[in-house]
Amino acid sequence: MKMKKAWILMALGATFCLVLIIGIRQYTTTNALTYADETVSKSIPDSEIKKEKKDRDHGLKRVNAEASYIGFEDIDALENDADVIVVGTPILPFEKREHEATYYEDGFIQNFYTLTDFKVEKVIKDPEQAVQNEKIKFIEPISIVTNENGQKVIYSIADYQEVQQGEKYLVFLKNNGLGNYSVINMNNGTFDLNENEENSFNALEIEGDPVHEKLKNEALEEYDLN
Repeated sequence: MKMKKAWILMALGATFCLVLIIGIRQYTTTNALTYADETVSKSIPDSEIKKEKKDRDHGLKRVNAEASYIGFEDIDALENDADVIVVGTPILPFEKREHEATYYEDGFIQNFYTLTDFKVEKVIKDPEQAVQNEKIKFIEPISIVTNENGQKVIYSIADYQEVQQGEKYLVFLKNNGLGNYSVINMNNGTFDLNENEENSFNALEIEGDPVHEKLKNEALEEYDLN
């Protein structure tokens, strides 16, 4: 069990390459959590990126860390970067998923992520056969963690919104080189396919993003998902 835990934390470090420090410190984030071979780093003062808001589903505060990362604004580029593209539904509600975090000795959060089990309905791209028994597990740049004050808080990168149980999504994933798969392109790497999107938590949070809408419309046409 300890070996498994250690392996997961090593995978986290290689996948996210993220240092998150709360309080008087600064945040330093990289896009290595989504891209294996290109990294952009940027240090941002805490005062500019610490945002808290009440989560409508979980009753927890959300703390967001902005990130400098390479994004994709057309479906061909997004597809080319992805190792796996699938349509499906999260198996568990967010609060019951595997939430992982590492801490500094003083209790401040260092790294975090969530492992999401996903029931696959349609495989669009999967040359590595990552989907097994119509399921895949992937990393999302968000987690429920216990902060330095002993409070449970949702931490996310670049306002990332977790995929919701009971909702159907198109998801773009990339292999981190250690056998794990991560959502790429932040919120523009998951697309809610539900007909009644006005009631969707994810859709409401990213409503009005023209890049997201453009990518989604291109994907719907490209993959015949209408």
